[in-house]
Amino acid sequence: MTIKALLVEDEENFRQMLQVYLQANGISVIEAENGSQAKEILAQGNFDVIILDIMMPVMDGFAFLEQYTGTIPILVISAKSQTEDKLRGFQFGIDDYLTKPFDLRELVARIQVLVRRSNGNMEMERPMGTFLLDRDTWKLIVQGKEMILTPKEFEILDILFHRPERVFTRDELLIQVWGNEHDGDERVVDTHVKNIREKFRKAHITFSPIETVWGVGYRFGGSEK
Repeated sequence: MTIKALLVEDEENFRQMLQVYLQANGISVIEAENGSQAKEILAQGNFDVIILDIMMPVMDGFAFLEQYTGTIPILVISAKSQTEDKLRGFQFGIDDYLTKPFDLRELVARIQVLVRRSNGNMEMERPMGTFLLDRDTWKLIVQGKEMILTPKEFEILDILFHRPERVFTRDELLIQVWGNEHDGDERVVDTHVKNIREKFRKAHITFSPIETVWGVGYRFGGSEK
């Protein structure tokens, strides 16, 4: 599934750099230079996420938020790092706030998390049967069997499941699942993948949920054992 993002940023070079990076990571981007232009674009199409700068001419980010009544997840990117600015944004109903400068990998990770949460529970028919991830209970139901996952195990499966055609490196999974909590040790990813596989084995599930791509990372499996 390609994520469709509306990027609202007045600084042209920075906006174009973000567009190139996001599109290289599977996120389709439509650009707007200010809040007023963003409103016009939103009236013409649907988006999965809005990436919004605060300090812009014509209509700044806060003015846009005051008028916005939609339900699309909003991620603010801003050089305004004061707690008061962040609180003001959350009072307007934004979903996340990222202070400039930031790691582009973190931006992608936060966008993907917001979109997954917005989509809610995920159910899909696969060759191995119905595969349901229930975010409210951290449960996985597959082949009629129910398994309880830890939050981190759930997030790993959720990421791989939503992008089955893509291989995720251990570093990408570390950033997306652990965020600022991790200490850089990628072996924690391997440990959680091993635990997921063990739960499938104990439940007598007839396929492997995660495939190892040697030298790269992991992707959603689904191959028969």
